[in-house]
Amino acid sequence: MKTVAKTLCAASLTLTLSPAFADLPNPGMEIDTGRTALVVTDPQNDFLSPEGVAWGVVGKNVTANDTVENLETLFKTAKAAGIPVFISPHYYYPHDHGWRF
Repeated sequence: MKTVAKTLCAASLTLTLSPAFADLPNPGMEIDTGRTALVVTDPQNDFLSPEGVAWGVVGKNVTANDTVENLETLFKTAKAAGIPVFISPHYYYPHDHGWRF
């Protein structure tokens, strides 16, 4: 993240929050790293890469919010804390194309 404003520590997991969250109260949530996982759903290059087909629509926000860098920070933090990471890619199975609404 570009600017570090506040750091929350829970067990061996450290989350660094952006200035937008600096004034929020700490809710007191405790993270049990033995029962925690990071789940990232459908990270698509079409939205996260300048070469992606949707970049013209979302690129400014992805860049302004440091989305790719923040995802990387999440992955590195989870790894350092021993938290498993699951990535659920979007995939159409052949039977998905037979849905009737």
